[in-house]
Amino acid sequence: MENNLNENVVIYDWLSFTTKQHTPEQVIAALGLSECPWSDITGAHGYMDRKYFGNISIHYNGREDMGVWCEMSGQGCRNFEDLTTLSDKWQTLFAFIFRLKSPCALVCGCLRVLKFLILQQFSQWTC
Repeated sequence: MENNLNENVVIYDWLSFTTKQHTPEQVIAALGLSECPWSDITGAHGYMDRKYFGNISIHYNGREDMGVWCEMSGQGCRNFEDLTTLSDKWQTLFAFIFRLKSPCALVCGCLRVLKFLILQQFSQWTC
């Protein structure tokens, strides 16, 4: 990610979503990170297993009602931006998230996008 200190930009510093419709491999593909060297490690927060790469975790193998949980820390978001094969990066990822049938992901995602759109409008104003 290129930094220009004269620009007011929105930077994502954490992203988390859960899907009950996809496998860990499908989530990794949706991130555009299939070619990265993912490690299989112990899961957390009730998940038995996790795929991990560059501060991005894909938790799975929890209770049946838990689904697959993706979480990216701030550094994970930077790695996603730098390494994804998706052409529109965040727009494509948010489109994937919004297609999920999880009300929590939809509501939380909508609120985050609304904040993003508001911040984007503010960032275009000059003082």
